[in-house]
Amino acid sequence: MSLAGVSKSEFAGVALGIWVSLPAIFSLAYGLAGMRGHSALSGAALAVCLLAIPLLLLRRVAFRAADFCFVLLALSMMCTFAIGAAAPASTVESALLFVTLASYVACRFFTDEALAEGCAPFVAVCVTVVGLGTLATVVALIQNWDARPKPMVLGSGATPTQLVQILAFPVLASLTLVTLTIRRAVVIAAMAAIPVAAFSAAQVRFSLAALVGSVGLVAMLSKGGQRKLAMLVGCVIVLAAVMGALARYSKTQVLANYALETASGAITWERPPSCDLNTNTKNSIAIRKALVLDGLYLAPRAGFFGTGLDGFMQLSCVRQTEIHNSFLQAFVEFGWLGGVLFLVLVVTSVCSIAGRARAEPVPLFLLSSLIFLAMIAIAYGRLSRDFTLFAFLGVVGGYAESRLRRQQSGQ
Repeated sequence: MSLAGVSKSEFAGVALGIWVSLPAIFSLAYGLAGMRGHSALSGAALAVCLLAIPLLLLRRVAFRAADFCFVLLALSMMCTFAIGAAAPASTVESALLFVTLASYVACRFFTDEALAEGCAPFVAVCVTVVGLGTLATVVALIQNWDARPKPMVLGSGATPTQLVQILAFPVLASLTLVTLTIRRAVVIAAMAAIPVAAFSAAQVRFSLAALVGSVGLVAMLSKGGQRKLAMLVGCVIVLAAVMGALARYSKTQVLANYALETASGAITWERPPSCDLNTNTKNSIAIRKALVLDGLYLAPRAGFFGTGLDGFMQLSCVRQTEIHNSFLQAFVEFGWLGGVLFLVLVVTSVCSIAGRARAEPVPLFLLSSLIFLAMIAIAYGRLSRDFTLFAFLGVVGGYAESRLRRQQSGQ
């Protein structure tokens, strides 16, 4: 069925594109409006996108191994809430965790056919958001060239990083879902180079490295000429990132010095390491290192059900800062049970499509996207806000289930 010549699957692709782009859309829209945010509008947008996908793609779903892992993960999280956390999370973060889990359920209704029809509109939405965001980033760079290393894009310093995380999807889709020719590869590389250079000049680092790594995975799993052309695109992305960083060399040097900086103090391992370290509060890299050390200290002591959502922030001496690593956060805040189940969910999802990635384009796109999101979760993750990661876990589950059903029916 279709509406105005557009199928339900294509509408679902648009909804998925908006869903993964919402953080950047919120940043850009509120920035243009001169607002810091609006909880009612944000909640309404989340609800509309979350409900649109299952309503458009409603079907009977057969449970798979990853689905059982997801259900057990959700139940273990409920147990953590039920036994009472040492430091209860805010209502907002608890609600966002529910939305994150719900995004898996919503996107689980995708099938291989729906994904094939919905990919083009999904990519179109991502490209539109990245294009607008690139323009805003360039304006912010021009206005703040000699100011702080990371420019405020319409009032938000996180926007360039959010945009790189959206840019990955059209780049990976263009390298996997179409047959590459030299001309197409050149066009893809040229279109990717402009935003990559702008975001690199805005001092985005790990997200770009994750993008390059994902493109490298695509090249490794591609065959013949496709591999060479994917490598060409990857090399252009690297070159654009280097040029962007060199364009603001003085600011790049500041962050490079931060990366080499070591915190003073002797770790006793009798309390969270951040309590023993004198960490430069202006150095986000040093802070991340201290947070990871805290996570490694707290995870073995978390027990079966953990400290509760956002409990890490009450135990670390880096106050009011989450661990920025979804996997460590799962072990610390939802215990050994939640941490293992989350890890198994991701690994099971990867394994369900890895076998087809060399032979088929859609599994290669899903695999490279999922690996990219897993890398992002290691450096920027927060379970209550991992909408995109859980959405793609759901998409992968729906794709794998529908492909298996088609094979069993002999189609």
